[in-house]
Formats: sequence, structure tokens, C-alpha cells
Amino acid sequence: MNDTPTPQPGKVLVPAEELRAFAAALLEKGGLTAEHARTTADVFVWAALRGVDSHGTARVPAYLDLLAKGVANADPAITIESTTPAAAVLDADRAPGPVALSAAA
Repeated sequence: MNDTPTPQPGKVLVPAEELRAFAAALLEKGGLTAEHARTTADVFVWAALRGVDSHGTARVPAYLDLLAKGVANADPAITIESTTPAAAVLDADRAPGPVALSAAA
């Protein structure tokens, strides 16, 4: 996949790596660890590159708000509650979604 979409009138294009670094820096300032900030930014940029803007970097302000209010846990203790041969139950401790899904993967 090309990381540089075709320019469209009224849109500003930012190279994916720059956007990823900027989003990660904002999320880290919002309280996430550097690792969790990078993971969350990676998922947001991945979604944005695929045209799913509702789950892309447009989510950064909402996540910063969730972190500031304590709704999302900036330093979650993610644990495996139970497992079967085909599935597991993960307690993500209110981790941001991208952090929880990465731990589950």
C-alpha cells in the first residue's frame, strides 16, 4: 500500500511516518507510556491509511480526553483471566483499545 494518498482539494497530506510520530508524541504527553503511545498511533495511522478516518488519527483528541478524565487507564495491568484451546479472556484494565487489542493478539 502506498503511504502517500492522492492529493484532494481542501485536504492536507502528512506523510504517514510524520503523522505516526506526532500522534504518538501527543498520546505520550497525554499520559501513555512511550510503547503504548506508539502502539496506539500505529493503529490510528493504519486505519487512516485505509480510509477509515473514524478510527484513525481523528480519534487522538477523544483518547486524550478519556485519559485526562481517567476513563481510559494510561498504565493498565493487562492480565489473562482464562484460556481454552481456542480463546482467551483478557482483562485489559481500561487500556486504550489499540493497546488491549495488541495485547490480545
